[in-house]
Amino acid sequence: MIVDKLKTNINNSSSYTNEILKYLKKQKFNPIDAYLKINSWDDFSILLILPEKEFLSDKIYSVYDYLTNLEDNVGSEFYKLNVSIYDTDGEVDDSCIKADGFNLKHKSSK
Repeated sequence: MIVDKLKTNINNSSSYTNEILKYLKKQKFNPIDAYLKINSWDDFSILLILPEKEFLSDKIYSVYDYLTNLEDNVGSEFYKLNVSIYDTDGEVDDSCIKADGFNLKHKSSK
């Protein structure tokens, strides 16, 4: 059962990441990358990377509201999601992100 729930939760996390990226683009943000960290079979973290200028804009508050609502609405007895946003003013170093446990880089469906 745990392996089946893990697979389901990974797929759900991918779907939620697509949903978040779509929302960000609709709000005129330009996400650079998204990563997934599997904390346990029922606990997942998504890391979003935005350009520093966008991260520091006042528009970011609506994104945090959206993410908080999403986390609350998708959470269940068998699934917990935490979304974090980081900024960069340059290139993203995948090795540093992997060192923090975000081993899966999201590939958006076209």
